[in-house]
Amino acid sequence: MTTSDTPTSRGKTLFVSDLHLTHADLYASGLAWFDPTAHLARLVRFIEREVVERASEVGRLVLLGDTFDTWQTPMGERPKSYAEVFEGNVEVLAGLARAIERGVEVILTRGNHDWDLAEGDLAEVLPGARLVDDVRTRYAHAEHGHALTMFNSGDMDAIEGRPAGYFFGRLGEERLPGGHSVSGVAGYIQRGALNALHRPDFLGKVFEVIFEVAGVRDEEEFVLERGEVVTAAQVCQRYALSSEDLAVRERLWRLTQRPTNMRGTARRRLEREHKELVIFGHSHNARLGRTRAGALYANCGAWCQEDAHAIELYEDEGGARVALRGVHEDGTMETLRVFPLAAR
Repeated sequence: MTTSDTPTSRGKTLFVSDLHLTHADLYASGLAWFDPTAHLARLVRFIEREVVERASEVGRLVLLGDTFDTWQTPMGERPKSYAEVFEGNVEVLAGLARAIERGVEVILTRGNHDWDLAEGDLAEVLPGARLVDDVRTRYAHAEHGHALTMFNSGDMDAIEGRPAGYFFGRLGEERLPGGHSVSGVAGYIQRGALNALHRPDFLGKVFEVIFEVAGVRDEEEFVLERGEVVTAAQVCQRYALSSEDLAVRERLWRLTQRPTNMRGTARRRLEREHKELVIFGHSHNARLGRTRAGALYANCGAWCQEDAHAIELYEDEGGARVALRGVHEDGTMETLRVFPLAAR
């Protein structure tokens, strides 16, 4: 399901992405990307000061994927349910609930790290929030940004839509130095999988190399959400089937896209959606600028790192403008870049 192409009556939509909120145990272990001691106060203050207190101006708050994260759980442990993750983030959820009470439409899209978030999960703790595939307004198309990647797209797993990168993340940096970083994955491919690029089982070969690097035996097991297990050998078999329908040219295109930039992915989305602006998260790199074709690409960055940002889109009948805004420790924002969009 997507949102409609109707501008919000109050004109302003705020987009944030990649909070990576997880369970209290992962916070305590230091495995989580979001660090409550460093990042929580800023996030709570932002919701209160820029959304709740300005509810008369803000029509929508969009959390553009990877709001929640269970990927950092070690492979031999059961990942926490979303209900358990919610228990570790009550302050953030309370702030979002206040925004909804004030009339702000709170919308979430799924990312690769919360690919299986369900409407029922969300309704239990945040009634009134909406879970959608993407957000489309008169001028803009917004989504998390992972759908056209090789290792984070759900369409690479025909069984349940689980992104391949999930299993990289579950190995952890102790077993797999570099994790599923850009340089790490490039290294694994160069170590023996690149010559299999033309083969239908290419992605399965990538996993064979990764498990060899990590010292994972075929019979070792990943514990999944409901306590079921899948062996490393079964993971290789699962993804060996997934890339057979993907043309070699498309595999190469996906492999050569820079996740920290995503301009190539943005161009594809702009060509398909016929919008003037595309907004992503996923890369953890905030930016706002024009593509070579002259259209606008915006990225919300991430909230699990030193700097936090939001994309602000203002639309009315006379036109629109988009701004990249930095978020201070006290939750207030400053404008870093602004672009106008012509009236349509």
